[in-house]
Amino acid sequence: MLEEVNYRVDAKEPPRCPCGHDKKHVMVSPAAEYTFGGWCLILIGISATPTAINYACRRCGTKLDRTTDPKEIAETRIWG
Repeated sequence: MLEEVNYRVDAKEPPRCPCGHDKKHVMVSPAAEYTFGGWCLILIGISATPTAINYACRRCGTKLDRTTDPKEIAETRIWG
């Protein structure tokens, strides 16, 4: 006879700054990192894909997360 095993997947809470904001909060802004070639393209007016995105709280300045995942970078709105 098989026993039913109850287990719980521990869901990690997203990192929060001392203000209590997580990376999806309106007070947390994404900041893009570009390569040298990416910055050259931006300076002449061509859009470039960032290599990484840093998330930082605008109130306290704490860095919450950094991602290099291309899918998440494509879904993140950096400007406006």
